[in-house]
Amino acid sequence: MPEQKASGNTDSTILQAGRNILITTHRPAERAVAVSVAPPLGRRDPATPLRGRTALLDELTALLDPERCDPAASRVRILHGLGGCGKTSIALDLSHHAAESGIDVWWVSAVDAITLTAGMHAVARRVGASEDELLHGDAPDVLWRRLDAYTRNWLLVVDNADDPEILASGAGPLHNGQGWVRPHGHRTGLVVVTSRDGNPDTWGTWCALRSVGMLENADATRVLLDHTADRAGSPAEAAALAHRLNGLPIVLRLAGAYLAETTLSPWPGEDAITSFAGYLAALDDGRLDIYDGDGSAIGRSWELSLDLLAQQGIPQARPLLRLLSCLADAPIAYASVLHPRTLTGSPLAALFEGLDGSALWRLLKSLANLRLIDLTEPVRAGDQRLLRVHPLVREASRHHLRKEAGRNADHVRTAVALVHRAVAADMTGTPEWPPAWPLWQAIAPHTLHVARTVAAMPALPADTIGLITDAAHLVARNLRSRGQFVTAEAEYRFLLEVQGRVLGDDHPLTLATHHSIGGVLHDRGLLAESEAVWRAVLESRQRVLGESHADTLFTRHGLALVLHDQGLLPEAEAEWRAVLHFRGDVLGERHPHTLATRHSLAVVLHRRGQHEEAEAEYRQVLKIQQEVVGGSHPDTLATRHHIAVVLHDRGEFQQAETEFRAVLELRREVLGEDHPHTLATSHGFAVALHDRGEFGQAETEFRAVLELRRRVLGEDHPHTLETRAGFEVTLRSLGRSVAPGNGGDGGSVGS
Repeated sequence: MPEQKASGNTDSTILQAGRNILITTHRPAERAVAVSVAPPLGRRDPATPLRGRTALLDELTALLDPERCDPAASRVRILHGLGGCGKTSIALDLSHHAAESGIDVWWVSAVDAITLTAGMHAVARRVGASEDELLHGDAPDVLWRRLDAYTRNWLLVVDNADDPEILASGAGPLHNGQGWVRPHGHRTGLVVVTSRDGNPDTWGTWCALRSVGMLENADATRVLLDHTADRAGSPAEAAALAHRLNGLPIVLRLAGAYLAETTLSPWPGEDAITSFAGYLAALDDGRLDIYDGDGSAIGRSWELSLDLLAQQGIPQARPLLRLLSCLADAPIAYASVLHPRTLTGSPLAALFEGLDGSALWRLLKSLANLRLIDLTEPVRAGDQRLLRVHPLVREASRHHLRKEAGRNADHVRTAVALVHRAVAADMTGTPEWPPAWPLWQAIAPHTLHVARTVAAMPALPADTIGLITDAAHLVARNLRSRGQFVTAEAEYRFLLEVQGRVLGDDHPLTLATHHSIGGVLHDRGLLAESEAVWRAVLESRQRVLGESHADTLFTRHGLALVLHDQGLLPEAEAEWRAVLHFRGDVLGERHPHTLATRHSLAVVLHRRGQHEEAEAEYRQVLKIQQEVVGGSHPDTLATRHHIAVVLHDRGEFQQAETEFRAVLELRREVLGEDHPHTLATSHGFAVALHDRGEFGQAETEFRAVLELRRRVLGEDHPHTLETRAGFEVTLRSLGRSVAPGNGGDGGSVGS
């Protein structure tokens, strides 16, 4: 049988270029990064057990047991009710029971679309989906295909879905069942959603709705007694106070925590309340200043607790809680967001005078002891230390803040300073650095929330607008790097409108955002639209900043990239040569931006068939990379991979095989066995073996790569199809037949 030749091409390469933009020759395959979807079981306190929810918990726990549950019962349960009624507490107790029973439990917050998407992607990875599947397919479909095939018992909690339509994921109304939450009949799996929305039309007939209301008075009384034992009065007095508090669990919890503190202290203070009867009298006398929110009268219990902390010498508790209310209704990575020096140098400096790290930590623990906040310690290495303000406490704090003339703007400006420092800190890392993605995901909702708060406020200084839009731009870059292109584009367009209105269309920050829109359009494959944006930005940057400014060259590099991807190779080459001339002069030959352009130029030369010129360019880039970042850096290995491909395309199969083998060993060590770039080199190695006539070894390599690419990328991914075609070519070269419908015609095999 005549030998059939299999040919390979290039894989993606990433060159980090500072904090301004991620430069790629093609869209990179994203790395899966651990995101915690563990239930926050640390928020459960066995000393204050859940009261009044026994029947509902029994119903839910029965659904976790395939032997006990009704096969016809809905496997999607919606716990709905007012904020503070205990929906999350029920889900926590259910999660605790499931975890104790060996059931896989995943907890995803739905406070906003970004947080929800990150959590659902993490769940999909837990059940076997690859990051590339999530990027290149419909992510909800990928998740549910994997859940369909999952054999272990599981519980998925979607908490705080107060805007249920974000669960639809853009796939039409939620009740259609095409979004993140879907009808299913798996007796091994249960979905529990907590929400304030109890409208059956929202959820669809495939959901079972369960209302979570106020506690019966006997159970409400028990909550107060759990906190205080017999120190605050008789059960009858506790029952009278529980009745007055209307059985709302959050208010009962706060009142109980306050009385637990005052009744334990030998010096509670003259104004402190130390009994159930005293608390009830203060309510009846109007001394607790009723705050009307969420459709019911809710006592000012948290304000009493803040008064108590002030009497104990912690006056910063009130301003800190007001400040936290300016952030999003999402867990706060407090070690990164709260920074003592930023607080003492902010517009609220007088309120935080003398606050250092140890004082801030004492302050947070005091707020947690009074149940005004929850502090969550990391469950595993890499998890964030999180702080959560209950939505009603946050809402009440915002209510009081709005009444304090002149204070609202100061709190917002301080929130701006905190989130800007958090995203710009060295410890946070660049938005494109995968190990830092969990921290970026924790910071993102607060940055974007503060940005929208600022955008809606009149007369804030331009420097405040600049700080918050710069911070939000970095968050959008992180969204883009994680493959959330549509969300990133929406955030960029929001920022562009704000910056254009306040800073002007030609401001450097505005132009940077406009440039990023061109980049995310390119990521989405909208090449003509991307080209139009980048040409407009290039004209503005050349006019405002000059021909050789680094930002101008960024845009020109991007324009060359989109020309290349449209097949306009001579035009792309001309642009990259011009950019390389300027970058070499301005930044130097060894700068990452210069290397990025040289690498891109080598790619286009290679694609145009100028193999010798491409190899020479790659080798010059490689020499500098080995000196600057080292021989095992991912960028260095990407260049070596490209050199191996060039050697193969020049017919130097022995040298190509040797180089592929060396790169493969290093990529396995640095990136892992199943990283897409490792698989690209494995594929290239198999191609080189085949074209050297080593068909038996090539078969073994192709078979291994095909199995991994099917698992990591999916059966229908172009790279999987290329490997399958190469495998079939090898089988034919061995004189063995290929089953019909199992692949392509054995033509070009790329990576």
